Amino acid sequence: MSNRDADQLDVKRSDTASRSRYVRGCILWRAGRAGEARALLSALVATDTGTERLRDLAQLGMIEVKLGDRDAARRIEGELARATLPYERGWPKLRQAQLAAALGERDRAVLLLRHGIGWGIRLSIVRGALVGYGALGLLHGCPPF
Repeated sequence: MSNRDADQLDVKRSDTASRSRYVRGCILWRAGRAGEARALLSALVATDTGTERLRDLAQLGMIEVKLGDRDAARRIEGELARATLPYERGWPKLRQAQLAAALGERDRAVLLLRHGIGWGIRLSIVRGALVGYGALGLLHGCPPF
């Protein structure tokens, strides 16, 4: 995605709803504007709660990987690992797997996906995640996967 594309998709900068800001951060990240995305997602992590905060944390972790801050990504993954939400159904494990894959830890990513499936992640979500979460695409061809 080019910066021009990101600018076109990012037309509602005045929309301050959490979901809109999250989507804007994802667009900036995919357009290679990780510094801007980090600032936006860091602010969301500080204000959102519950599943929205975990969603923000996971995306912030992916941004940190892109910016080369592996320690920050690992700290975020640890926070996801400690998360307890009612009816989570393995969702934090999926996000941990995404970060592990982005960090190049393929075997651990597969193990986390297996744990997530054991907690109740529907296979359709995992399949969709492989399309929607590019880091999990790195697992294709990995024998345990």
